[in-house]
Amino acid sequence: MSSDRDPRRFTWEPSDLEGHSPGGKDGPLFPDADDPDAPKEGRSAASGAPVKLTVPVCRALPEHVAVRAGASAGEMPTMTGHFSVFETWYEINSAWEGQFMERIAPGAFKKTLNDDAGRKNPGERIKVLLEHGHDPQVGDKPLGVPRSLGEDATGPAYEVPLLDTSYCRDLVPALEAGAYGSSFRFQVMRDDWNEAPERSASNPGGIPERTIREVRVLEFGPTVFPANAAATAGLRSTTDDYYDKIRSRHPDQYAEALRSVRGQRADSAEYADPDKKYPLGSAEQVKAAWKAVNSSAAEYSPEDLAAMKAKIQAAAKKLGVTLDDPKKEGPPAKGDAPKKGTPFGAAPEKKSTEPRKHSAEPTPITTQSRSSSVPDNEFQMTVEERSARQEEIRQRLGELDTEYNGAALPGDRQDEWDALSAEHDEHKAAIEAATARAARIAALAGAKGGTESGTGFEAPNQVRTRSDIYDVVALRRDARSMDDLGRMLKENALRANEQAHFPSVRSREDAQAHVEHLIRSVDGPEGVLAKRILTTGHERYDRAFGKAALAGSTATLTNEERAALAMGADATGAFAVPFQLDPTVIIDSTVSGGVVNPIRQLARTVTITGKTWEGITSGGITVSRAAEAAEATDNSPTLAQPTATPTRVQGFVPFSFEVDQDWTQLRGELGSMFQEAKDNEESASFILGVGTTVNPQGVVVGAATGTLLSTATTLVFAVGDLYTLHDALAPRYVPNASWLANKATYSKIRQFDTAGGANLWERIGAGRPNELLGYPAYEASAMASALTSASRIMLFGDFKKFLIVDKVGMNVELIPHLFGGTANYPTGQRGMYAVWRNTSKLLDAAAVRLLKVL
Repeated sequence: MSSDRDPRRFTWEPSDLEGHSPGGKDGPLFPDADDPDAPKEGRSAASGAPVKLTVPVCRALPEHVAVRAGASAGEMPTMTGHFSVFETWYEINSAWEGQFMERIAPGAFKKTLNDDAGRKNPGERIKVLLEHGHDPQVGDKPLGVPRSLGEDATGPAYEVPLLDTSYCRDLVPALEAGAYGSSFRFQVMRDDWNEAPERSASNPGGIPERTIREVRVLEFGPTVFPANAAATAGLRSTTDDYYDKIRSRHPDQYAEALRSVRGQRADSAEYADPDKKYPLGSAEQVKAAWKAVNSSAAEYSPEDLAAMKAKIQAAAKKLGVTLDDPKKEGPPAKGDAPKKGTPFGAAPEKKSTEPRKHSAEPTPITTQSRSSSVPDNEFQMTVEERSARQEEIRQRLGELDTEYNGAALPGDRQDEWDALSAEHDEHKAAIEAATARAARIAALAGAKGGTESGTGFEAPNQVRTRSDIYDVVALRRDARSMDDLGRMLKENALRANEQAHFPSVRSREDAQAHVEHLIRSVDGPEGVLAKRILTTGHERYDRAFGKAALAGSTATLTNEERAALAMGADATGAFAVPFQLDPTVIIDSTVSGGVVNPIRQLARTVTITGKTWEGITSGGITVSRAAEAAEATDNSPTLAQPTATPTRVQGFVPFSFEVDQDWTQLRGELGSMFQEAKDNEESASFILGVGTTVNPQGVVVGAATGTLLSTATTLVFAVGDLYTLHDALAPRYVPNASWLANKATYSKIRQFDTAGGANLWERIGAGRPNELLGYPAYEASAMASALTSASRIMLFGDFKKFLIVDKVGMNVELIPHLFGGTANYPTGQRGMYAVWRNTSKLLDAAAVRLLKVL
């Protein structure tokens, strides 16, 4: 093999898919791994182009695992240390991963460790295993449950108290002697690549560099770290070792991982031609492609020929290959031109001379092996037979879709769907190839048409990678169950939230924290909210929504944008607001719109994704004392089950045609307008709502259903009334009590005592009052300000008993033209009609006391 092979390039043959030769003998993991000129260490010549693999990979750190003795005699010790380090370059030279330099950025473990800390069930947490669970004695038994996992300046640090088991006790002496380093198995979620870095002290070869930004840790633990002076500066890849071990223990897992990697390599391979006949992964392939393309130049249009030559010349420049003058090349020998499905330079396949077999029975629709989804007689099928088979497959796929009616397919049905889909696509490719050959023969013969019997065609089984976290369709395809789909939706929604910007809020961190809380604690197992976030959070959806908003219609959208916007449309055709602008998702409880509305920060706020909130309330359990051996009394509480169904709130946002802002500028103002309109409506509804038909029950109306207090004197509010209201609240509600009144009411209270301290326990502070009689005092603009008969001027109580229920999601409809009210002529304005849902009610009328003017 020539020494100018680029270890970053990768080619493979379909016959190598399973890692075995056609004759059944063990073959190479990758096609060129057995080349005598290939490097022996790491097999970098067989490595693929460096890519982010979907399969888990492994890294090992030579730092010795530290052991801290137990607090008392006989107590098992605790393992401590790091299983990775930040900002340290190390070389990866792996048959599975390729050859490149790598480092891990600070913060890469933050999300995975935070997610792990939130799991209450120890069995669901990151596992701590010896040798990745491959130790012959210990196997995959856990060594302990992490007590502490978190990032520090060095890297991810851990503390793991060892379980008091025989295998852990046997392990302690070796740990104390420093015989083990640390390793971890993980998936790369986000990374950055520099494909052509300059040579440096840390990268003298100038090979590609990767910086890992986010990982998902699956397990970590001690590993025997072989002596390797070159690895002491940082981590090293142990991915090859890991998969070598599972090859014999778990052949199914090994085969699935191998197929996935080969699929990714195939997707990332570079070819000179659209039909992928001429790969450009090595110097030899570049030379062969150059010769073949120039020899068959008459078969291509001038444009296609120029494009292919440009690709080959670029690859030659990158690999340092000198190309021969095409004028000196002779015509190719008969049979030299490579066929589709056969790598250039490989021996041409022999056509079968066996007579084609026919059967009266149609080919049954069965689940094929994922490694070979076409029927056994694939090389003997005519175009007509392939077309008939495609129709059978389409019918079966339709039956599966109808049977499960949009739900995730179970494992065996998903396998059948995948295999049939792959077989359909392979038949399609074979038909297209046969048609193209027939057309070519007809063109060369000068005839109008021609036919040729089917020839061998083998399309490699490729596993597509999912790099777009917003691709809900891909998630649904990959999910094995509804629970699995919900989990995947939530994981991607959390990542989308981390990347999101919220132009209409004061604090991006607060908005992200609120959205994360909704995803983790509010969203149901189906991931309804997570799906909405992924659908509306994509840059393409945001762009489409903005263009439609500015134009007042979807007519100006591209097909891609129109399809993206349709994903967020409801049954009525209204479009979901991008979640970064949606005030039902990024609730901002600050003052806005000229009103002061603290009710959200006082009340109990619940967000739902369904139709109705259902709760339980109780007056508490009564206990009693009794003599010895006396019969117990029935002290069971009376339970109530209140419900609250969010009702529709609507708003209208007009804006002028002449608005000279693009969507980037308008979106921030639009979010603020939605928030302002929402807050204005809530300041009245949640305080004064009557609680009938579609109206929420305001806290004033709810409190009036309990004990309603009146001032002692007609049309007079005096200091005694303040104490009466205070004393009327039951003791159980006092610890969390607050005051709520209009600013004018607080101004009157200030005038009760000008000397200070005589009647009020604490004088109200300057400006907006902070405390009154030792309890927080909040201002609400919607409360009555004038002392008129029966005006309800003040509330005192525990407002956590007041419930606000939000249903996630604001939808808008676009109004392209607004018309005046006089002659009904256009006004030169567009509008957005927004709809969202919420409600409120006081769950316990005794929790809040209300004072009205006599």
